[in-house]
Order: sequence, then structure tokens, then C-alpha cells
Amino acid sequence: MIRLTALLDLEYVAHLLFWLNFHPDECIYLSAKGRGFGEPDGVAILQIIFLNQMFILDPYKHGLRLFQIASTEDPMYTLQHVLEDPRRLKIGFDVRSLSNYLYSSFGVKMTGILDLQVLSILQQSDIESPFLPSLRTAVLSTKSGPVPKAIRQAVCERTKRSKAFVDQKGGDSTPLYLRPLPRKVMLYCANDAILLPYLMKSYLSLALPAQEEALKLSNSRLLTSRQKDFVLNAPERRLKDDGKSQTTLTASGP
Repeated sequence: MIRLTALLDLEYVAHLLFWLNFHPDECIYLSAKGRGFGEPDGVAILQIIFLNQMFILDPYKHGLRLFQIASTEDPMYTLQHVLEDPRRLKIGFDVRSLSNYLYSSFGVKMTGILDLQVLSILQQSDIESPFLPSLRTAVLSTKSGPVPKAIRQAVCERTKRSKAFVDQKGGDSTPLYLRPLPRKVMLYCANDAILLPYLMKSYLSLALPAQEEALKLSNSRLLTSRQKDFVLNAPERRLKDDGKSQTTLTASGP
């Protein structure tokens, strides 16, 4: 069971950093919510899933200070240090926009990333769609066995809730920026704590060479997301050459 904690004050972030420093070998899951990564104040909340808890942080309110505040025990141990540490595995889904946002807004150069969308591409080469898989598609088409009912329910709930916060789809992103966070926002965030670890099981079932390939491709995405010609929300496409399906993992276009 995952506990959700909103760390909207910086003093509590320092305590989170203490626990991250105390567990250097534990991976963390990353996600973010907002009106749009490319817009001013476009990211309202940053989610860190660590052990059996999800912590919701507030880059909208604190800006650069969020990434520079230090652990209660180590003045050099900051959130920026955690995100840039290649030894700490960070896991997300389609990390390009988040990586671009962190770099362009705060100078944070993420490393040590496993992008679960890349993993889905490698495992789902038979998918006919010309576009890369969404989180919903990746979960429902996983090769690790029948998708449990609880996971299917979490996928449907996340899809339904996400539309409610997307301005371009008739929703309203305002609740993501309210403090304290409304209950419906917390419930929306909670689904990530279910679905991302579920997808991670597919990675753990791979042979070591396949794991290394997924990590290599994931981190190449980070490099392209920090290039000047990177285009936010530009969909990557699957390419077909001589009747054979191929995949491009370049972030800036088809």
C-alpha cells in the first residue's frame, strides 16, 4: 500500500532528502503534473515515489529553491544531486518533457534514468500504431502476463481523471495549482504509484543485455531532450522501411 504525502513546505523536503541519502541503493519513480511543460509555471507538482510512499513536491511555489535545499544531515545533498546522480536509478514514463523542463528551468541534468516507454517499445515491436505507446497502452499490452483486474481499474481511473485536468480537452488544470491539494488531485497522483512499479516488473524480468539496452536508450533520450532543437510534445513515430517495422528513438521528431 502506498502512502501519499504532500511536502509543500521546504523544511519537509530536507527530511525527505535525509531518507534518500540514507537509502542510496533504492530506486525512485518520477512523474509530474501541470498545464504543460512548455508553458510558464506549466508544472504544478513533482512526484517522487520512494519505497512505499509517494511524496508530492511543489516546484510551482518554490522554483529553484526546491532543488537547492539540502538534507538535514548533509549540506551537499540536494534534490538536484539526487536527480543528477548516475548511481541512483530513476524511473519514469516518457521522460523527455520532464527532462527538458528540469534543464531549461533549473539547470538540472538528469542521469541514471530508465524510461518505461522505451522498455515498452522494445517489448512491443509488433504494435501497428504509428505512434509510441501511452502509459495506458504500455500497461495493457505488457508481456509479463495477464494484467490483473486492479491494474486495469487503475489504468481506466487514471485515464478518466487525467482528462479532467487537461485544459485542451475541456478539463481544468486549476486544481493542480491549489494549496492544499484537493483530494481529487491526490487520487489522480496515486495511480502513478500503482502503474509505474507494475511496468517495472517487465524490466526486472529481462536478461541483463536487454536491461542494459533499455537503460542506454533511455539515457540517450535525456541528451536529446536538452538540445536546442528539442520540440516539446512532438510525438515520436515508428518508421517502416522495406516493409519492416522499425522505431526511432530520437526525441525531436519523426
